[in-house]
Amino acid sequence: MTGRPLPSAEQTVKTYFDRDAAPYQAAYERTGEARGEIFRERRRLLLERLKQPPGRVLDIGAGPAVFTEALLALGAECWTMDLSREMIRLGRQSLAGHPAAARAHHGVGEIGRLPFSDSVFDAILCSGVLQYLPDIQPAIREMARTLRPGGQILLTFPNNRAPLNSLHRAAVQSVRIAAALGAGLGLLRRPDEQRLSFRADIPNRFFSAASVTRLAREAGLAPQGPPQFHCHHFPFQIPALSPLTRAWDRIANLSLPNGPLRGWGREGILELTKPG
Repeated sequence: MTGRPLPSAEQTVKTYFDRDAAPYQAAYERTGEARGEIFRERRRLLLERLKQPPGRVLDIGAGPAVFTEALLALGAECWTMDLSREMIRLGRQSLAGHPAAARAHHGVGEIGRLPFSDSVFDAILCSGVLQYLPDIQPAIREMARTLRPGGQILLTFPNNRAPLNSLHRAAVQSVRIAAALGAGLGLLRRPDEQRLSFRADIPNRFFSAASVTRLAREAGLAPQGPPQFHCHHFPFQIPALSPLTRAWDRIANLSLPNGPLRGWGREGILELTKPG
């Protein structure tokens, strides 16, 4: 879907997720790990909010087609798009032989320059993407352009009002400084560059619901109610405290999503429509 050279920042993100494609796919299948639980929770919540019948669906940042089988079961015709060629390859491979595979179309592409005509999709999913963009405004405008009047967009964004995200930012900064000092003194090996926490060259941003909503309105989209917040998992592992963090995950995810602190969820889901 794209033939032009990528800007350096996008190329870095693409290379990272090309390498992470197989672990990303495997995370959806593993139980007992926070990453997989968060991924499956996100998928369940988005599919629950998707209007029926879904019609023509564009899944941006589709990864290895982790939503596609469920969308096909709902009768959708799906277009999966990802910046990572390896993600798309694994997604196509995972659907080989599926009885409805003819309704699934896969391609590499950029969210800020979607290779589709105006007003062609009934629904657009965009999950786990905005945080890696240097500027989210072109992405929201492109989604608005390719959505038909009356169509639905479901997008996710990391919540900058979540205390656990603030803790994560502070911890990442501390670890980066300590790791750089230790490596410079020869006391530590260089950090694993496949971990996003150690990648200063890849954006990993947080947003307020108000800022995302404002940009959506400027693009001609109408928010459908307030964002839904989810994911109260502890944001990183502390080996010595793992029993406590696991206990937090169990308790918080049972009690917080529907309680007075539901706005503390680490990720928000925003539903948007395009007025007819």
